[in-house]
Amino acid sequence: MWDDYRPLSGLTARLVQRVTALYMPLFVLFVRGFLPFHPKHSYAQRVAWIGQPAISIAVFVFFTALLSHMWAGLRDVLFDYARPCWLTPPKFIQQPLKLNVNCTTNSLLPFQCPGARKRTNHC
Repeated sequence: MWDDYRPLSGLTARLVQRVTALYMPLFVLFVRGFLPFHPKHSYAQRVAWIGQPAISIAVFVFFTALLSHMWAGLRDVLFDYARPCWLTPPKFIQQPLKLNVNCTTNSLLPFQCPGARKRTNHC
């Protein structure tokens, strides 16, 4: 039962990114459209405005959406495109199996991959 539980993976991650990508710009447009017509000049006015239940919920949802969007995007990039050197099989395993595995030189480790080639547009 718990083996199939993977939060923010696959279709779920895609839906989270799409929904948050819709909500965040709408919230920013609302704030940018609201503030010029209702200026809050003092700190107390700003705190009172943020303290309104609808605005505080919208701000909370905005930051939750921002973090969810960031997490899903980073997770996709790290799992799909970035491949650290320590996960790349060594050359003596790649050659007999004819694996086409290249580790990125922009790995998270402070050293370069041994024998890493620059990526090109052709195979």
